[in-house]
Amino acid sequence: MVRRLTADERRLLGMRVRAQLLAEPAASVADAIGWMLSMQGQDRFGSLWAVAQRADATVADVEASQARGEIVRSWPMRGTLHWTRSEDIRWLALLTAERVDRRDATRMRSLELDEAAISRSRAVVERILADGPASRQTLLDALVAAGQPVHAQRGPHILGWLARHGHVVMVSRTDYALHDAWVAAPRTLDGDEALAEVAGRYLASHGPATVHDLAWWTGLTIADARRGIDAVRGELDAMVVDGVEHLHAPGLEPAEGVHLVAPFDELVLGYRDREVPLRGEPLERIVPGSNGMFLPAIVVDGAVSGTWRRTQRATSIDVETNAWVPIPARREPALRRAVRAYGVAHGATATLR
Repeated sequence: MVRRLTADERRLLGMRVRAQLLAEPAASVADAIGWMLSMQGQDRFGSLWAVAQRADATVADVEASQARGEIVRSWPMRGTLHWTRSEDIRWLALLTAERVDRRDATRMRSLELDEAAISRSRAVVERILADGPASRQTLLDALVAAGQPVHAQRGPHILGWLARHGHVVMVSRTDYALHDAWVAAPRTLDGDEALAEVAGRYLASHGPATVHDLAWWTGLTIADARRGIDAVRGELDAMVVDGVEHLHAPGLEPAEGVHLVAPFDELVLGYRDREVPLRGEPLERIVPGSNGMFLPAIVVDGAVSGTWRRTQRATSIDVETNAWVPIPARREPALRRAVRAYGVAHGATATLR
């Protein structure tokens, strides 16, 4: 049974809605991603909407921002694709690259991807990209031609390693480029400075959140997450919910609203503990079969109320909802506005069915 949220829990969720730009969008796509620091991007189609709604933009605007070099798609954390502002991608990726390397060491050995193989593969990829961006398939073909097999996920592991170590970035749906050729002014942060930066920006854009949320989101150790938080604690406010400290930007006030969020959206996935946003419901509600594939969610005042799906027609989009918490009649107009906004972002008329 869906549990009733406390007043503190409702306030926490409303504050996250505002922090995550869902109540007051940023001025541009690049500003939205810069504020969020990094946003889940493995489901490219859904993630375009996740970014667009935080900038009052269209999915075409997001793709244009990527084409201009303002934002990139890469693997900065947890071995997972994210959108990141171009200037932030290298320092953020390098902050956790060694931990991902250790996590993947057994798999890399099974694929015979030792230091020598990675070095040879890097040389091939850099030679191809020296002439400009190239598609994933072009890079894989070049690796095979150079005697570096790409079967059994060997190719993706090579490209993933090069990305998390700051050598390449994705600059379109399929194309890669050399980081140093594509990113004009990369920031250089490491050590405690990088920990403070990631803690401050995560808690400002995702707060109220906990040290465990930060550690999960980044893939950092709890000790490193605490070091980062301790460095910026004076810039943050705190609230205690169910005996647990949550940190957030000063003066943050809750916002209301009905939103259709994307699969893997930061509002749902950006935290280790999802008990409150799911109102005590099992994760299987939005990850059927526990297969790791998050469904798009209906969110009311920051709490997940159900799921939704789209059906693309020739010139329109149908949106169907599956609400396990009934949407109050007074919120029906807001739900319809959310559906229309989804259509506008995709250059089509969207209708609630």
